[in-house]
Amino acid sequence: MTAVILPSRSLRILYCVALLTLIPSMLFGAAGWIGLTTGGGLLAFVGPLGLLVIAVPILVRIFMVIRSPTALAWPSVGWSHGACVVGIGAMTIGALAGAGLFFAGPLGLLLFGRAEAVIGIYVTGIFLYLGSNLGWLGVLVFETGRLCGRVVPDGDAGVQFVKKLRVARYGALALMIAGTAYLYVIARSERQAFAAQCAKLPGPTVKATASEVFDSVLIDDAALRPLKRSIFALETANIDQLNFVERCMGSPTKCQKIINSRTGNYARNDMRETKEAVSRFMLSVQPAVVRSSGAGTMTYELELRITDRHDGKTLASAHELVFDWGSLSIFRKLIHGDSTAPMEACGYALPEPHSAESMAVGSRGQKAYFNAERSLILSVMPAK
Repeated sequence: MTAVILPSRSLRILYCVALLTLIPSMLFGAAGWIGLTTGGGLLAFVGPLGLLVIAVPILVRIFMVIRSPTALAWPSVGWSHGACVVGIGAMTIGALAGAGLFFAGPLGLLLFGRAEAVIGIYVTGIFLYLGSNLGWLGVLVFETGRLCGRVVPDGDAGVQFVKKLRVARYGALALMIAGTAYLYVIARSERQAFAAQCAKLPGPTVKATASEVFDSVLIDDAALRPLKRSIFALETANIDQLNFVERCMGSPTKCQKIINSRTGNYARNDMRETKEAVSRFMLSVQPAVVRSSGAGTMTYELELRITDRHDGKTLASAHELVFDWGSLSIFRKLIHGDSTAPMEACGYALPEPHSAESMAVGSRGQKAYFNAERSLILSVMPAK
């Protein structure tokens, strides 16, 4: 057996803090401006369910380290000893940076001052986030050194320890394989169910034409915000039959009036703030959950409606399905490669599954959605 060094209490505390730092680091890396910079970080990849799966073994390992003083015994010689030393250094930096995540605001103000508060907090947060990831990486390096150094107790206790460790490893591996296979099957079947629903989705429906000629529309697209998408208000305002469109949001409510420039260039549209909307007819989106796997995936149905605000009647509607891979997004590329997006949609704009998130200006998706929304508005206009 390799000669070992029994861990001090401070090393055990450092190990636990560095390992636990992974959880706040994942949450911090998916929030606010940091999340926009990192693309959601590791949390965006594994999802909420993945975070739970990661948290359980972390807590179990911390319990083992607290309970047994020999759980972190590490080699005293050889390259494995050097790996453990490097791991301890990384854990130290990661633990300090992880603790600093909770004080990113005050630290940013202290380092950059109030004049540069926003950029200061952002830059400080980025460096703390990157540094905090050294914590769990240091744990991996430290454990690699321990395992390669074959740190086990002497005598019969060592034999029993190895047997228990082997059983635990094989058991954990079996559970991991079974759980992964189960989640893979769920992800595959849910995506297939979504594709089948796309084929059966009805087309746009016109129930009645407007009772009077109208030249403006109120847009309510709050339900699309989780998809980082919106109804194309600027383009809609330039429909020949309209003079302006309105959009209201916030609390207290603020409304914006976008006036048709009559040039065909929405960049020249005039925008004005108003106290309330005056349009009689509203183009809105109503969401509903139609399918949920219970393991992270979810299918929504979005109904695009044109309603008369005076009597609440729906004049026309169009439907779209949105499939959210959620926490099972990790299986998306295994099943479909790069041909799918984390959130997919099909329906009134494009019948085949496609990315449901933000549309680039001038893209096929942007043109398809605007044309579909334009057609729905014109379908309820009475003849002059």
